[in-house]
Amino acid sequence: MKTGPREWLQRISPSGQLLGVGLLFAVLAVTAGVAKHWGASGLLAALALFLVSLAALTPVSFTRVTAAFVLSPLAPSAATLLVSGEPGALFVVVPYAYFFSLAGVPAYYFMRRMRWLRAWQVVAISAGLGALVGVFTFSGESAAVEWANFSMLGGLTGLAFWLIAFWRSAHFNNTSTPSKGKNAA
Repeated sequence: MKTGPREWLQRISPSGQLLGVGLLFAVLAVTAGVAKHWGASGLLAALALFLVSLAALTPVSFTRVTAAFVLSPLAPSAATLLVSGEPGALFVVVPYAYFFSLAGVPAYYFMRRMRWLRAWQVVAISAGLGALVGVFTFSGESAAVEWANFSMLGGLTGLAFWLIAFWRSAHFNNTSTPSKGKNAA
């Protein structure tokens, strides 16, 4: 029995489909970059990163923290768009925001181990990471201004991360304790 493209596609898991489309967008982004279409390249790269990140989320492993890792890099991108007023800025900032947010992965595991997961702690450490990224990215006369900008963008990313991952969660609202009843202590 022959199988057509539709049957073949139905056998691939949804995360596999997302990964495939994400990789296709990555190839298109490189192609657009080679052709020096920077706006299209940036948009396609951002879509590729987003889809590949979503592909890693299976229904079993989808948590608020995972969603925060995927969505929080969009906060500095949106802020840059609002400040600059140019949609083209979004295509440049999104890939960099996702790239620089990789520094947050080991920082999150360190903060979780140290139990530093309050909003101000996450924002402060994220702002510090943003400043550190700025130090490694910019040098020269206006470097201090760029370091401050990166620090603010890092703090904004940390705030978005905390809001998505922990705001109104049972851990921070003490709602995980049993109610009064037969299981009360």
